[in-house]
Parts: sequence; C-alpha cells; structure tokens
Amino acid sequence: RTIKEDPGDSQEDKEASEAPCFCPEFRLLDFEETSLNVHNKVRAWSRQPGYTPGALASIEGKTVRIVKTFYCDDDERSNPQSNSSDLPGTVVARNEESGDFQVQCGDGCLTVLEWYEE
Repeated sequence: RTIKEDPGDSQEDKEASEAPCFCPEFRLLDFEETSLNVHNKVRAWSRQPGYTPGALASIEGKTVRIVKTFYCDDDERSNPQSNSSDLPGTVVARNEESGDFQVQCGDGCLTVLEWYEE
C-alpha cells in the first residue's frame, strides 16, 4: 500500500492507544535467530520504559546486558575466525583493546559493541 501511496485506513483519535511494552521474556536473546533479528531485539530494548537499557544474554556462562551491536549484511559480515561449526552464542573473536566481541548467530556473526555483566 505504501508504494501505491495509499494513506491507509484512518483511525479516530478516541480509538487510538499506545502499543504495549514488551514482556520481560522477550528481553532474552536467542543466538539461534538470525544476526539481524538479534541486532533488532537489542535495538528494541535500548529504550523500553521501566527497564535498564539492553537485552539479556548468556555469554560464556555469564549473564550480560547487551546495549549496542553492529550488524552488516552478508557481503560484509565474513569473519575468517568464524566457521559453520561454531554454535550459536559462541564468542568467535575478541578485541581486547576495545572490549568488543563477535558472537555466532544462526546465520553468521554479530559484533557486540557495548555490554555489561549483570
């Protein structure tokens, strides 16, 4: 509809409502999902009212709150240290200087730029 410049269906202001906040279970990351899905979930949890920013994950046996990630499409994401035998959730590369790391997702790696141990 957007491509055809259809403005959509109008809604009366008195019928409008805010979308509900996410439930806490949605905050847990599943690295078997695609790297884009994991990235978007982290982004979604960066501004949820009533919560400390970030999505929760288990990395190397520790619970961490991931606040910022970097996603690249397939052409740019190739990482020579990652291979198809790495299980989702495995840290495949680390930058000791910056603290960034790459974690294996269902379809490739995602770079974690900001995170905090819980």
